[in-house]
Amino acid sequence: KAITPTMIRKGDLLEFVRKEAVDAAKEAFAELTPAEGLTLSKILVLPGIPSQEPQRAESITLLKNSGVDHVITFRTILENLLQNVESNQSYIDPTAQLANDVSVGAHAIIEEGVKIGQGSRIAAYAILKKNTTLGERVSVDHFAVVGGDPQDLSFNPSLVSSVFVGDDTTIREHATIHRATQPNTVTRLGKKNLVMVGAHIAHDCQLGDYVILANGCMLGGHVHVGDHAFISGGVAVHQFCRIGGGSMTSGNAVITEDVPPHGLAYDRNRLAGLNLIGLRRRGLSAESVAELKKAYHLVYAPGGNCAKLADEYIQTGNFKSPEALDFLRFFLGGKRGRFVQPA
Repeated sequence: KAITPTMIRKGDLLEFVRKEAVDAAKEAFAELTPAEGLTLSKILVLPGIPSQEPQRAESITLLKNSGVDHVITFRTILENLLQNVESNQSYIDPTAQLANDVSVGAHAIIEEGVKIGQGSRIAAYAILKKNTTLGERVSVDHFAVVGGDPQDLSFNPSLVSSVFVGDDTTIREHATIHRATQPNTVTRLGKKNLVMVGAHIAHDCQLGDYVILANGCMLGGHVHVGDHAFISGGVAVHQFCRIGGGSMTSGNAVITEDVPPHGLAYDRNRLAGLNLIGLRRRGLSAESVAELKKAYHLVYAPGGNCAKLADEYIQTGNFKSPEALDFLRFFLGGKRGRFVQPA
């Protein structure tokens, strides 16, 4: 007589068993069951098996005599889990695609659909959530989580979205990066970025190349960060803001407005001028720096409208350097329509 997943309690022996639990047991503990002739109706996961002998042995014998091929108890499951912990095993989903030289540390979890490029390193206890893609030579450190669900109350967890991390990017301990909110969209990090300890990158963010996020900084959803931007420790950036390329935001700043390229932001939406040290370090010519300074002073003229002034100066054709033109064009885009201002 076959035993179905729905059981009737007999003393302390049988409890209701859901089909989902049976399926999970079949998959997770296939090595404990016969390789052939196995049917769902003959696998049981039972929390009600007595733990003391001889009652335990008698209960299992009774079940097998009733037509059960194998009995999996919670005690068996716990023993297997403890054995995995002691053996320092990581979990890699069968659908994940890892280059042959990828290093995976103990207890790391790599979920379904993950892709990891050559030379990458996944440290112990790191977690790569489903459909995350890492480029080549990416490092994900201890307890970092890449590809988690967005912190958006309207998000549907069943939709397919992802995180992409470019080549040579380093993600340090406890950093979190959330996947995008819309179907088939991506939270994206470019190449050679450094995401320091405890930094958070929310859903739908777009980071360029050579970006540095220092310890504990937080990017809200849909934030765009340009190439070579440096965001210091403890900075909080509001959703939909843009952080221009080459800019620097000082520690613990609160940013709810756009920071222009090569700007030096601090405090709450304050601008201290241009990031001249960063410009020099990147080797910009004196002529390019001078033109950028001119554009800055024109756009930030007292009492002026930044976007309107930027558009006017672009139309004159007087600015030639890529840095000055990028600076001016920045004021014509974005969703917030507000920009950090000099004190």
